[in-house]
Amino acid sequence: MIKIGITGSLASGKTTASKILSYRRGPLFSADKAVKELYKNNHFKSLIGRRFKIKNNNQLKKSLKNLILKNKDNIKKLEKIIHPLVRKKMKSFTSQKVNNLLRKIVEEGTGKNAKVNGLMVGGKTGTSRKLENGEYSEKKVITSFIGTFPINKPKYIAFVLFDEPRRNTREFLENFGGNTAAPTFSRIVRKISPILNKNNYLKNF
Repeated sequence: MIKIGITGSLASGKTTASKILSYRRGPLFSADKAVKELYKNNHFKSLIGRRFKIKNNNQLKKSLKNLILKNKDNIKKLEKIIHPLVRKKMKSFTSQKVNNLLRKIVEEGTGKNAKVNGLMVGGKTGTSRKLENGEYSEKKVITSFIGTFPINKPKYIAFVLFDEPRRNTREFLENFGGNTAAPTFSRIVRKISPILNKNNYLKNF
């Protein structure tokens, strides 16, 4: 996933640039929106009120504005509280979007053979030619699949790699990660999931 960060001073066009990117169906995380949501959170308002000794949380923004006008150092003090919380929201947002993509690969894409009944699986296939004498081989490949489950709350990861897998001549399948490593991942998870479930490792998932 390619991440693009847009920053700038007031009225520099950040919102407009973000909207243009979002039109292309790219997931968009707005730090401004995240901050606005924080100010609606009672726990956050209480935290800010205690740190800046503001008694009336209903006038929080107005009080902060006055404090900043009196002392510019209060901006840095406020940022030390807000920035880590926004980064936490951004990480959660990114993780969710990545998990959705990994889930889609298994449900609709090249990782269909990694499906496991009763479990939400997400993952990514991989196929690459082997390098021999400085050139990529036309016949020899390395295939792989890395998957995680349950994808809604990832807890386990399994990685399967084949070095020069044999071609499935019976079904005339080419050697790709989706038809070599992915089904192997599925078989492994099917074998171990009853054990995990028995020990409550998959409880509430």
